[in-house]
Parts: sequence; structure tokens; C-alpha cells
Amino acid sequence: MAGFLFLAVLIGWAYWPSLAHGPRGDQLNYLAEMSSRQGFTETVFGSFDLNRTRSFGPGDELAFRPVFYFVLGLEKYFFGYDFTGWQFIGLLAHLFACGALYALLCRIRGGLFAFLGMGLFALAPVNIEAVVWHHITPYLLFAGCVLMALRGLYAAEHDEAKVNFHTAAAVGWMLPAVFLYETGVWYALCMGVFLWSRGRRAGAYALGGLIMFYAVANVADLFFRHVDAALQAGQVAGHASFGPTFANAALLGKWFISALFFLAPSDLVLISRTMVSPELLGWAWPWGSSFNFAIGLGIAVLIAMIVLLAQNLLRKGMGKDKAFLALCLAMAAGYLAVIEVGRINVLGVFGMRVGLYYAYNFLVLVFVVAALLSPGISMKLKMPEKVVKALGVGVIVLMIAVHVSMVRRVTVQMARDNHVPRTFLGTLDRYVKAHAKEPGFSFYAGPECPGNYTPDWVSRRGDPPGRLYTLAEALYPLQFTRDNPKYVIKFEH
Repeated sequence: MAGFLFLAVLIGWAYWPSLAHGPRGDQLNYLAEMSSRQGFTETVFGSFDLNRTRSFGPGDELAFRPVFYFVLGLEKYFFGYDFTGWQFIGLLAHLFACGALYALLCRIRGGLFAFLGMGLFALAPVNIEAVVWHHITPYLLFAGCVLMALRGLYAAEHDEAKVNFHTAAAVGWMLPAVFLYETGVWYALCMGVFLWSRGRRAGAYALGGLIMFYAVANVADLFFRHVDAALQAGQVAGHASFGPTFANAALLGKWFISALFFLAPSDLVLISRTMVSPELLGWAWPWGSSFNFAIGLGIAVLIAMIVLLAQNLLRKGMGKDKAFLALCLAMAAGYLAVIEVGRINVLGVFGMRVGLYYAYNFLVLVFVVAALLSPGISMKLKMPEKVVKALGVGVIVLMIAVHVSMVRRVTVQMARDNHVPRTFLGTLDRYVKAHAKEPGFSFYAGPECPGNYTPDWVSRRGDPPGRLYTLAEALYPLQFTRDNPKYVIKFEH
């Protein structure tokens, strides 16, 4: 527990500047879509299938994520355009996922491995976008739920006295996970097969029932409420050819793991979405790039991890963990396939550039697999084991410390970049609220106001080509007008 609390403090310090971040990327389309919705019911419960109804930034009509949009709806209702609240929830979600990873690693390998694993994962620069982009906070909650479910399944394997309790807990955690993110359906299927193979048929039936419940709800919503969205099925299926998907999935997995160790702040491009330079996305990176400190330290950490894992010298076999390892590998492979079919095969390399946040849910499984594989790695050590262990731990702790500094530097820079539009939105929001009950209230704020920029990705279905919206126009459609506004907001030099 002390190790987790210490890392939680480091996470808080590294990510604290993100509380000053503003909305970015697709979140602006979401906010524009939700800006005309009033009241708790319409905002929170009425948006459960928003991706199938929205006019701003339409897409992903096949996805069914009611809990995902329930979480975003709660944040929109309670925080509005106060993005400090949005990001605070994001930090809590990150701590929840990290805590779940720590708890699972403690069960598999013990406190030291859990400390090092959680530290590398929680503070890796590759995960910055997942933590600071308010729009995908539910993905972090999904990761936490899945890890808690895996913890239940692993505990059931090693605690015969409470098999039913741990299995029921695993099924319970998968209930929100499935409705948070559609990849949870694949995970639930893998877990159901795992339980069936282990003779725990009741748990397998429960997960099968959960999958059927999700499928029925999804199909009913799709075909009875949004028939047009069903046409997207053929388009997505056209991108699911086996060859490209297999090759791209392998490349994507290699990229995620490499980015965990070798990604440096200088590799990040901080614009509407946190991206990376295109040269990082091929098979040659990082070996084909110029040597720098991040790459050197990454190589040292890889060697240190191999040494640490090798300490076991085959002292114990995989035993019951073989089936659990197969489960985690199947989940990870399916996750990569989903990302490939839904993003990379459609958008190509650009999908990898803008999909940095997808690494999060893959890497948590990588750490679980590493913990499971570690007893089976053998290597003769010439130095005394304690010295080797101390050196290995020291190198990994050094990388965690470097990552803390890297994350802090990036989140501070993003806060600076977001300062002007964040200040504009905060000032405008207070102004609108102050006049909300005023009869006939309307306003106009032009693009010359600092921070009232025009995002070129905010677009509405049915608009003529080239139609653009300023922040004020997109987020306050009920009050904003160009025609005879009651108030005109101007910036005085």
C-alpha cells in the first residue's frame, strides 16, 4: 500500500498541470452536440447512443457504449465548461486503473514487481493523451474494470475456498466494462471460454448471458431506432481483410510496446490531438533513428527487466497460470484487431498518429503478461543475484523518475498552449450564466476575440462545404447569434 501511495503522489505531481487544460479534438464536437440539451435526464440518460444520433462530427455508428456516454453526460451536467472538474475525474480514473493494475500484479508477483510495473505504466509518456484528454476518460474506467475482473479470475485460480466469490466479482466488474467499450464483449467472451475450460460453468453462463444482453440491446437500438446507422456494417466489414489486419496489428503492438520505453516528449506533437512524428510509426523505430537519452535509457530498462524476470531461474512452473496467460494473450490480440479494423485499416498510418490513447488498454495487459511469464524465463547470472536485482531495480526506478519529469513537462506545455482559449471559455461561460435568465438574451463574439478560435474539424452534418464554427458559436448555439444580438462582445486592445 505504501508503494501505491508513493506512486499516486508522483502521478498527482506529474499530472497536476493538466487541471488547466481545455477541450480538444473530438471533444469539441461532443460539446457542440450537447450544447442544446437541457436538464439531467436529457443530458445524462438521453445521450446513451449519441454516436448514432449526433450531427456534429458523426461517425462510429456501429459502436454501442451507453455507459461511456453516461459518464460523459454526468461530467457535462455537473461541470459544464469547467474543465478542471473534467480533468480531476480523469486523474481519479487513471488512479483507479493504476490501483487495479497494482492489485493484480501484487497477486501475481508481489509488491516489488507491482511497484515497478505500476510506476512504468502510470507515468509512461505514451499514456499522457489517455489521461489528459477529457473525452476518453471512460476508457480508463474500462481498463480498471477489466483489471479488477482479471484479478477476480486469478484469485479464483489460487483461492479454492472463495472460488465462487471471486468468479462472481469478475463477472460483476465486466458488466460495466462491456457497456463502456465494445472491446469488452471480446474480453467477456475470452473470460467465458476460460471459465468454461476451468470447469466453472456458472460463471461462463453468466458472461454468456451478459454478451447476449449487450447484443440484443445493441441490435434493438440500431435497427429500431437508427436504421441508417446499420448501413455502416458493410463499410466496416470491407476493411477487415485478414492480411492487412494481421500485419497492421503486429506493427501496432510493436509500436505500443516500443513507445512505452522509448517515446520522448520531443516526439510528441501537441495540437488538437496529441500526435507523434510519422517516422516513429514504422518497423525501424527506434533502432533506425538517431540515438538519444530516451532510447538509451529505454534499452537499459529493457535489459534490467529481462534480468529481473530471469531471477526466478525456473524456480516454479507456470502451473495453473498457463490458462490465465492464454486468456490475457487472447484479449490483447483481440484488442489490437479491433483497433486495426476500426481505425488503422480505415485511416492508415494517420490512425496510428492520432490514436496514441489506444496504447493504454493494451499496455495494462502487457504488464499482466510480463508478470505471468516471469517465472518461466531462465538465464544464468554470473553476478550475485542480490547485486543484479539491485542494479535492475535501480535502472527501472531511474526511468520512472525520468518519466515523472517528462510527463510534468508535457502537461505544463499543454496547459500553456490551452491558456488563452481556456480563459476565453471560462470568462464567456460566467458571462452567459450571469445573463441566463435575462429575457431575450443573446450575444455575438467574433473570431478576433483571443481564444475564440475556429477549429476546422468541428463540422455538422448537412452544412454547406466550408462552414466553420468559432468556439463561442459551437458551444453556445442557443445564445449566440450574428443577427441583431443583444450584446456584442469585443476585445479591446
